[in-house]
Amino acid sequence: MGDLRVESPGLVTNRPPLDTDGQTTVAGAESSRGLAAILARTSLGVWTLTAAAALITAALPAVGELARHALHLALVPASAPPATRMLDVALTNGFAAGWPLLLALLDGPHRAIRAVHGALIAAWLAVNVISVGAAIGSYGTRILPYLPHLPLEWTAVALSLAGYLHARGRQEPGRALLIPALALTVILIAAAALETYATPHA
Repeated sequence: MGDLRVESPGLVTNRPPLDTDGQTTVAGAESSRGLAAILARTSLGVWTLTAAAALITAALPAVGELARHALHLALVPASAPPATRMLDVALTNGFAAGWPLLLALLDGPHRAIRAVHGALIAAWLAVNVISVGAAIGSYGTRILPYLPHLPLEWTAVALSLAGYLHARGRQEPGRALLIPALALTVILIAAAALETYATPHA
């Protein structure tokens, strides 16, 4: 007779069983699309901030001189990297770029928590993104051979921020962070390889 379900006395309907696997698949696809949309916005923000810092530093000689004095970059080929160099770079960048994901696990209903998170992320972007933009603006094309890894690292920064925004406030933030965390790992390993082996060496 099929899967008969009694909705109310005297009313019998022939309704197919609930496809929980299908619902999970649809929810996962919607979640991935949502993460991709957020990633597009955070990527635009990271690169816009970099470009703004570079243009301001290049356009204002006093700012460029101040940036060069503060950064004090030698821009000379380094010696051959040791065998552990790539691992050290990957681990360092993993913490530097990935820690905002942990904030999603510490999210709460109070506005003060979001305010603290926002302040920490703003400081993180200023220290990392603005300083790199300032370096590009003050040193010009001379610095570009030393930054082959920058597109991947900026993708990791944008992905970390997108993962935080995507997962915060959810009932299961750890599950929402799984894809960003895995993608972040792959990207940072590739970035570490470029930073270690593709930059100028003596």
